[in-house]
Amino acid sequence: MGASIQAFFSSPLKYKADSAEQQSKEEAIAQWIGRTGLPARSVEDEDFVQMMQTIDERLTVPKKAKITNLVDKLYNAERQKFKDRLATAHKVTIGLDIWTKKGLTAAFLAISACYYCTQQNRATHILLRLEQISHPHTAECIKTCVDRCTEDWGIPKEKILTVITDNGSNMVAAFKSEDDDEPSSEDDEVQNSDEESEEGDEEQR
Repeated sequence: MGASIQAFFSSPLKYKADSAEQQSKEEAIAQWIGRTGLPARSVEDEDFVQMMQTIDERLTVPKKAKITNLVDKLYNAERQKFKDRLATAHKVTIGLDIWTKKGLTAAFLAISACYYCTQQNRATHILLRLEQISHPHTAECIKTCVDRCTEDWGIPKEKILTVITDNGSNMVAAFKSEDDDEPSSEDDEVQNSDEESEEGDEEQR
C-alpha cells in the first residue's frame, strides 16, 4: 500500500487534455505525420509511444483518430492560406504534366500555379493538385480536370494568363483557343483579295 502511494506521488502529472502544452505537442505530431506522409497509425506504435514518453513524461500520446482529425484541420488551414494568397494575384499561369508508371499501370496529372504573391512580395509556384487519371488521356479529360481544379481553388478563367504544357497532341487540343479555328479579319481580307484577283484573271481570258 505504501509503495503504491509513493509511486503515485513520484509519477509525473499528465498535461490536461485541453491544456496549451498538450495541444501544441499534438499539433506538432500531426504536422510531422502530415508532412512526412506516414500513416496516422504510426502514433500508436509501441516504440513511438515509448519515445514520446521518454521525451516528455507528461504528454499523453494521442490516438490515430485524433491525429487524423488534426492532420485534416492543419491541411485545411494551409489550403485556405494559399487560396487567400491566390485571390490577391492579378494573373496566374497554370502548368501541367502527366506521369505514367512503368507498364502503364497508372497515370497522374499534376497541376500547378505560378503567380506573384502580393502578401509575400515574391513570385510563387505551388502544386494545386496531383490526381490519378484513367486512360485514354483525351483532351476533354485533361481540360475537365484543369477546369475542376481551378474552380475548386477559386481561380477564374479571366485571371489565367496562360497554360504551360508539353507538345502532346492531347495537351495542345485541350487548350487550343477557340479563335484559332476561326479566320481572322486579316485572313478574310487576304482571301477576298485572292478571290477578286482570280475573277479578274478569268475576265481577261
